[in-house]
Amino acid sequence: MTNGQEQADDGVHAPSAGPVLIADRLRKVVGDGALAVTAVDEVSLHVERGELLAIVGPSGSGKSTLLAMLGALSTPTAGTVVIDGIYPGDLEERDRSALRAGRIGFVFQRPALVPFLTVTENILLAGQIAGAAEATARERAGRLLAVLDLGDRSGHRPAALSGGELQRVALARALLNDPVVVLADEPTANLDAERGRAVVALLAEHTREEGRAGVLVTHDASVAAVADRTLHLLDGRLVEA
Repeated sequence: MTNGQEQADDGVHAPSAGPVLIADRLRKVVGDGALAVTAVDEVSLHVERGELLAIVGPSGSGKSTLLAMLGALSTPTAGTVVIDGIYPGDLEERDRSALRAGRIGFVFQRPALVPFLTVTENILLAGQIAGAAEATARERAGRLLAVLDLGDRSGHRPAALSGGELQRVALARALLNDPVVVLADEPTANLDAERGRAVVALLAEHTREEGRAGVLVTHDASVAAVADRTLHLLDGRLVEA
């Protein structure tokens, strides 16, 4: 069993020294033979604890593909990812799933809430998937609802919420298990400018105050301005701004 597997399985893992999230020469090839396309090409980056990194690029530049590899949702064709000292590539799929559920929070372009569940129930799903104690999850959900100004919406179903409220619920769900890494894929794409800035400001606040490593991918430079640092991706490669 590798060191990464031991850390993932024992349920207790001291914070790693240095960057929380590291990507080293990541490459992703989609398709075979003459139809093969290099979606991400030799990308290296790191994110420190308490830092929000923005990756900016046009549609089709490889941002979502890169984020999927950083979040252990997709296996790189080449290169490595390290999350809080753990190498996802060394883990069995069961352990990678546990890593994603317990240590990584995802916020996507569409909140993808379950329509027949209340706001609180949607948030608690993340805890159920990670196997968190129900009492602990409920307590943390209540605090997140208060901090994200959703307390009076806790019993509502998604159809009764505005776009900004839906995305705040998605952020609460992503933060429920106290992840060390938060990854956001175009979280403002379906919001107006004011609501979009508010959601990203909350993401930045929780990243910095809780000492997480955050990555935000966006095509909008004004959204990226909230981040601590910005990288630019074009045709799968990092380029100078």
